[in-house]
Amino acid sequence: MRAVIPRDPNLAPFDYEQRRLADLGVAVSFCGLTEAEMVAAAADAEVLFNAGNRLSAPALAQLRVCRLIAFYGIGVDAIDVPAATALGIVVANTPFFGVEEVADHALALLLACSRQLLRADRLVRGGGWRWDDLRPLRSLRGSTVGIIGLGNIGRAFAQRVMALGCDVLYFDPLLDGPPIPGPRPAPLDHLLSAADFVSIHAPRTPRTTGLLGERELRLMKPTAYLVNTARGPIIREHALVNALRERWIAGAALDVFEVEPPAADNPLLQLDNVLLSPHMASYTEQAWARLKEQACDAVERVARGEWPRHVVNRDVSPRVPLRLAPSD
Repeated sequence: MRAVIPRDPNLAPFDYEQRRLADLGVAVSFCGLTEAEMVAAAADAEVLFNAGNRLSAPALAQLRVCRLIAFYGIGVDAIDVPAATALGIVVANTPFFGVEEVADHALALLLACSRQLLRADRLVRGGGWRWDDLRPLRSLRGSTVGIIGLGNIGRAFAQRVMALGCDVLYFDPLLDGPPIPGPRPAPLDHLLSAADFVSIHAPRTPRTTGLLGERELRLMKPTAYLVNTARGPIIREHALVNALRERWIAGAALDVFEVEPPAADNPLLQLDNVLLSPHMASYTEQAWARLKEQACDAVERVARGEWPRHVVNRDVSPRVPLRLAPSD
């Protein structure tokens, strides 16, 4: 069996993968990050790792013997999963590697907005000291936090803000009821109009792409903040720029963008009421170790003829039949 790993600099080095897969008798080679480079390198490989690089239906069709796409991460929106399913390619992700880290990062962004830390830092660096220039600040306790998407990360984030005394509303049409006590369901429009902070934790799907546009952003309070650590295209970026420029909302904190990395002329980079980070919410050294372990675990199971633990397309008929592991 042969596996191909794109040389994503954020995931380097790949010593762990090489050692773990060598023990399985899996030969490892590397390739570039473009779709063409991945297809050329993996045309005769049984396994292709992926870290969010696009894999379209025509590209997948060229992976003649691929049995598994082992995805470093949670959201597989860059991969045409229906096409992979039709071809018999199993797509396995790593849904639990960075749940706590993303929730922590979202909380850090919310706190930075709540305490005006970016403006405060700039004030002091510029020789200022009058913190009344940062008014108004409001107490976090008693604030309403709206969460869009109450999956694993949304729940972890909800537990954090509830511990700080926040009231939590959530919008997640896939849930029949809250999986943890405390958060209350709300229609999206009500959540947006009631919340002092809105945090997005939904996957990118056709239903969520462009979920927040001008109409939705205008529903938010002029004192409210928007936090996004999920996927950039869930927010219509041009509408967000207008909302920040014209102060429909007080500000935003973004770890993700419609196009990544953002272009040098992206207006978000010039606005003083938005806090930005480089799609790093899931990263810690410990989380990255778990990520690699879980991705390699999927390869090990397929090599043994077993289903991976976390399969995105459970309705796939694998090119090579797989059985459930005894522990499953």
